[in-house]
Amino acid sequence: YQVLHGDTETSAPWDALDEYLQRRFPHACGATLGITATAVDAGYRTQTVYDWCRPRTHRHIFPVRGQSQAGKRVLGTPTEQDIDHRGKKIARGVKLWPIGTDTAKTEIYARLKIEQAGPGCMHFPLGLPDEYYRGLVAERLVTRYVKGYLRTFWEKSETERNEPLDLEVYAYAAALYAGLTRINWDRLEASLKMTAQDLFVQAANHTPEKPVPDSAPDTAQ
Repeated sequence: YQVLHGDTETSAPWDALDEYLQRRFPHACGATLGITATAVDAGYRTQTVYDWCRPRTHRHIFPVRGQSQAGKRVLGTPTEQDIDHRGKKIARGVKLWPIGTDTAKTEIYARLKIEQAGPGCMHFPLGLPDEYYRGLVAERLVTRYVKGYLRTFWEKSETERNEPLDLEVYAYAAALYAGLTRINWDRLEASLKMTAQDLFVQAANHTPEKPVPDSAPDTAQ
């Protein structure tokens, strides 16, 4: 969880984000992990988001937009957004991915109730501020009559900001994009441990060079 301050109509926060996304993070086994995929909310300053994501699609950085209708898939089917001078969509242009926010929030809230470590249990890094957790649960599922029909929807608390929940939703969508449900986790874990072991062996075998003195001592025979 990282907050970058700045006006998104200027390049400064985007440059900071670009630098942050290329960082590697230490894993408990000793290896490091990079960021596999990044979802960027295009609901605000849409064109700016498209323009920033376009040259970074090879790094799996893509724009998203939430859909609050019930029953939507967490990660929907993307649509082309770039248009040429004839008004035709450009096949290899930037793609917008729809996110079923209602579905994602329902799954996230269900997983927050899982206390036993294992499949579905959510883990959080140490040191997150209290505001993060309040924002994570800033919405609740309510059912009301709307025009004579019962409708269930998510309602935000008037006193809390819900950005952390939005971030969890988009991070979940990015994880699905990266293969969360398709990855062989046992094989990935074994590969990660092997990488860590190789790094340990390289470090153990590395012998630092002896420093060369500024001047050789006088010798006599």
